[in-house]
Amino acid sequence: MMSATDFSQRQACGDHVRFLLWTSGGALIWNIILAYAGYILGQNFHDIDRYVGPVATACVVGAVFFYLWRLATWKPRG
Repeated sequence: MMSATDFSQRQACGDHVRFLLWTSGGALIWNIILAYAGYILGQNFHDIDRYVGPVATACVVGAVFFYLWRLATWKPRG
């Protein structure tokens, strides 16, 4: 006869397997979508870069300025 501990351990093992299967399935779907998007975007890289390049540069510059501002104005608590 199975004890309550044996049953809970077996149930936990089943939960891990179910989690692993659902996570793998979700990861597979996302990888297919992202690989296809990369393939399509790669064919049109020069057209897309004309718009995305300046926006990406502005985001990086903004992040650097924000970091420097936080570094200059930071005061320890207490």
